[in-house]
Amino acid sequence: RIHEYFFQRGYSLAGEGRDQMAFESPRGTILKVLGIGEDEREQIVKRYVKFFEQNQQNPFYPRIYNSGNFEVDGETYFVYEMERVNYVANEEATLDYIEKLMSAVDRGQGAEYVQANPVPDEIGVKQLAGLLQATEHMMQALDGTAPLDLSAVENLGRRDNGHLAIVDPYSL
Repeated sequence: RIHEYFFQRGYSLAGEGRDQMAFESPRGTILKVLGIGEDEREQIVKRYVKFFEQNQQNPFYPRIYNSGNFEVDGETYFVYEMERVNYVANEEATLDYIEKLMSAVDRGQGAEYVQANPVPDEIGVKQLAGLLQATEHMMQALDGTAPLDLSAVENLGRRDNGHLAIVDPYSL
């Protein structure tokens, strides 16, 4: 019924996961729908969505346009609309670097990794420093809510201007 509801309004399916569905809106944004999985994992998503909304000025976090409860056929879901970003694709050096870096960050060794490994040109030192700072800020604010999962390529994106953005920070 959720598919039907959004398909009738011009949305297309962008993806599905264990706890959420994603639709591309007619405006080109991504609408994520939660309420199909476990409440504990949904609470984690609600926490990071709220964090992103409170930190919209940070270019490493996605722009969230709307969030809140939504009802379809008597069932309540949590939805949030965010900017559409592109997957970090065809950048093997970038992907490999980010995967290893985020694994090091998760172990508290991000700075050591950066000192020991040259930054790929596709990222750049300035953007990498900002990504690390944004990740640390998010980790502190969310206080170990769930395991960090920025090593998966689908959890980071690039805006059309090439800037990296965290879109789905935790492993649920």
